[in-house]
Amino acid sequence: MLASMLIERSLTAGWRVVKSDDPPVRPESLDTSWGDALVWTAASAIAIGIGQLLARRGAALGWQHYTGKLPPV
Repeated sequence: MLASMLIERSLTAGWRVVKSDDPPVRPESLDTSWGDALVWTAASAIAIGIGQLLARRGAALGWQHYTGKLPPV
């Protein structure tokens, strides 16, 4: 939960720096341009994927440190 909040806040801050505007609240809305909707969706997907990868790798490192073995598949 903490990681998802950090990712969301980082994405929002990055969007504001690049676009000087708030990110789209509802990318599917017809009020949002296609470009903004696509970029926001892609950036969100990449950030969430990286966050999940880091969480899984961290859990695997913890498992290996605690048990001395690789985690089960």
